[in-house]
Amino acid sequence: MGILRPTRNLEYSLIEYFTTEVNAAWSDVTVGYAFPEDSATALTRPKAIICIRVSDTNYLEVEIGSQLRYREPLIIIDIFASGDTQRKDLKDFITSKLTSITYYEYIVTNGAITSKIAAGKITIKPSDIKDVLINLNVDKNSLSTQDKNRHRVTTKMKLNKVE
Repeated sequence: MGILRPTRNLEYSLIEYFTTEVNAAWSDVTVGYAFPEDSATALTRPKAIICIRVSDTNYLEVEIGSQLRYREPLIIIDIFASGDTQRKDLKDFITSKLTSITYYEYIVTNGAITSKIAAGKITIKPSDIKDVLINLNVDKNSLSTQDKNRHRVTTKMKLNKVE
């Protein structure tokens, strides 16, 4: 039995939060770390996919001279929508849900997550949220539906757990 490391705990906490929020408001939208294993099949369905991952992380000192620190990770949320209207709606929905989010530590037994413990809060300043339409600079007719309707939301977050 063990606890996942902070980056994986953060990703799982965000994926779980957004899965709950999206499922309450949308149907036929998948939330995860990356494209599903059967990505070729996923691209043929009229389904939106939201991928969430932790990118670069800054570490902030708790106080001058201290070895204790807070994490401030960059979160990247990629939206692969089934249409332009859905892309815009999902982008607005996701940015509206970037508030204070519970951070969990996940307990792993024999390679599987067996439980979780609330271990802090993830805080987001609205001024740190950015979103951008992804333009691949190719003929849109040559792209899959999801690549035609891509959007990226990024934000810095502060994990209020001292390490």
